[in-house]
Amino acid sequence: MRPVLLAVDEAHLVSQWGPDFRPDYLRIGQAAEAIGRPVILALTATAAPSVREEIIRRLGMRDPSVMIRGFARPNIHLAVHSYFTDEAHKLEVIGHDVMEAAGNKGHGIVYGATHKRVETLAKQWRSRGLRAAAYHAGLPASQRLEVEDRFRHGDLQVVVATIAFGMGVDKPDIRWVFHADVSGSVDEYYQEIGRAGRDGAHADAVLYYRLEDLRLPRMYASSSGPSLESLRALATPASTGPTDLIEIRQRTDLSRQRIGSTAMALADADGVTIDADGRVTVTGDLDEAVAKAVEMIHDRRVIERTRTETMGAYAEQLGCRWKFLLEYFGEPAPDRCGHCDNDELATPLADEDGAPHPFPRGSRVRHRVFGEGEVVGYPGPRILLAFDSAGYKSLDLGLVRDGGLLEKVDETG
Repeated sequence: MRPVLLAVDEAHLVSQWGPDFRPDYLRIGQAAEAIGRPVILALTATAAPSVREEIIRRLGMRDPSVMIRGFARPNIHLAVHSYFTDEAHKLEVIGHDVMEAAGNKGHGIVYGATHKRVETLAKQWRSRGLRAAAYHAGLPASQRLEVEDRFRHGDLQVVVATIAFGMGVDKPDIRWVFHADVSGSVDEYYQEIGRAGRDGAHADAVLYYRLEDLRLPRMYASSSGPSLESLRALATPASTGPTDLIEIRQRTDLSRQRIGSTAMALADADGVTIDADGRVTVTGDLDEAVAKAVEMIHDRRVIERTRTETMGAYAEQLGCRWKFLLEYFGEPAPDRCGHCDNDELATPLADEDGAPHPFPRGSRVRHRVFGEGEVVGYPGPRILLAFDSAGYKSLDLGLVRDGGLLEKVDETG
């Protein structure tokens, strides 16, 4: 057929930095080569600079045009509620706010971190007369489809969900998105609140936050990626000769997704190649590839933990919340957006001192401890950086200016 265009939707899934890594997406680059290398169009609503770079690399895009239309959603009001005595108090406040929002504002989504959390909350709120349903990946497909259909047609007032609920959900009149648990990264949070207010009318996004809530996403970040056992299990059968992902799954106890991510880790470590049809061919020393993959996964986990800490920085942000989000995605923003809780305070922002920013966005800098990195933006009185090895770091702008903590990297040589 010789297709002339290959369009990749939700392209952030190509990136392991993306909010919901899908290893199958990593084989799209090989598929493009197999069908004659058509023009590639990659589309996503969520891509920080590091994600954009990995999308380009993974898809093998050659000198692509990168078009960024802007991340601002001025109809969504951002807020964080964090003054809770304990977890029970937090859940009590969320329950009160959900009942009020469902009664006065319309349909909404509540995101929780675990299957148990969303099922418990949905059951509690149903007992109070709310038309609520739980949604997570552990439910049968038929039940998930039923929840989607009921929500789409207005039969449900609220869906209580994990991150499994989102892609493909295009209900335009979602009036509020509440987070009972903190998201694992700013990327995830932006993706999830972006389901609100797609009709352009006012919508609310509220994060209910306690410092202790970071414990779970930190744990997930520390265990992200294939384990050493998975790498060894896949490397052993692969050493017998060319095989494919289906055969490997039959030989091991690994899930389909775990096999895909493990195989790609070995491919990144130059141990195997994987073609568009899933055929795995050994191209290097597998013992060396496993050792290299372990090191790469460790580095990735370090960076994933910094993305979690950046979500904590958003929750504790004293300045404009939209400015924080936009700067994170590399987009300049005014000091005040006018539609977040912090902008409604009477006190001035700490960074309104008129001092110029010491480095342009996107410039390469070096820190004596964290190494080289890129300036992402200036949320409030801080500078946000993405270091190559140390991940995201937020540094006090005054200390950077006065203490010479950063130096510009000369990229000409």
